[in-house]
Amino acid sequence: MAKLTQAVASLYHFISGLNLGIAKSYFGEVPESFAVPSVFYPTPETDNRGYSTSGYETDSIIFLKVFDKTSMESNYIAQQIVEGIMQARRNIPIYGDDGTPTGIDYHIYKVNSRNLETGVTQIEISYKTQTSYVVPEVTTAQNIYIEGLPTKINIEEDEEDGEEDGNNSQSSGEESGES
Repeated sequence: MAKLTQAVASLYHFISGLNLGIAKSYFGEVPESFAVPSVFYPTPETDNRGYSTSGYETDSIIFLKVFDKTSMESNYIAQQIVEGIMQARRNIPIYGDDGTPTGIDYHIYKVNSRNLETGVTQIEISYKTQTSYVVPEVTTAQNIYIEGLPTKINIEEDEEDGEEDGNNSQSSGEESGES
């Protein structure tokens, strides 16, 4: 079995749920003798770029091919897939490795179809996904020394010292006001 990205696997799950009578789905390569009607899921084309300080965005385009005996039949199935996506408001639920919904969707921003040749209709699906950067686990410094001197002072000691200093300065202020 071919390894699929989570987005392609979720798209396959969504399309198979439309119950269009698709006999077989192909991933990676289509054999010389293939079943009809069928859908071919090639590897998507991707373009990555920074999205925010905590993640990146991937623009993807996948060109599904629907095969059937005639162009009219392949076009009919392709249109049913396009309408199914549109009726779902172009949101495809993402499924986990175990096949259960994750509660997260990805949004398809462009979907169209066209006949390529006899019995073959192509569906172009463009979508974006956002992914968080992997944040490495770091150990924070507990004490920092510069030229042998500590730069971190115990806060509890500072608070006790500050209260004593504050009382002394107030009392000395009062005394100086009396003189």
